[in-house]
Parts: sequence; structure tokens; C-alpha cells
Amino acid sequence: MKDITFRCCFCNTHVHSTNVDPCDINILINIDKPKDKQDNQTFYCHADCFKNILHKDLKGLFIVDLVDD
Repeated sequence: MKDITFRCCFCNTHVHSTNVDPCDINILINIDKPKDKQDNQTFYCHADCFKNILHKDLKGLFIVDLVDD
């Protein structure tokens, strides 16, 4: 299998494979438009980096257990 390398879009470091990483963030552009006018882009990150950039009022909604086994 090909070794795939992911870089975090927040800290720009390598994302090592763990029980929660790597994560991807999908951005759907023009979500309110017809499907042929929409576009999608994927970014990769550490789960912890994503949680850390969330607004403090939203951090409680992040349900992923970040404890690495």
C-alpha cells in the first residue's frame, strides 16, 4: 500500500496515524446553490488542532475522544 503523507492545515506539520488522526475537513462551497454550482475541497488536520481553533462555545460539541491508545 502506498504511504500517504498528510500535513495539518492549521499547524503545517505531519499528521501521524493514531486512533483519531488524520482527520479531514470538507468545505462545501455554495451549499445553498444547485449541486452543479457547488464545489468541494478537503483539508487535513490533527483532531486536537481542529478542536483548539473552535470557538470556546463550540468546543463542547466536539465529541471525538482525543485520548490516544
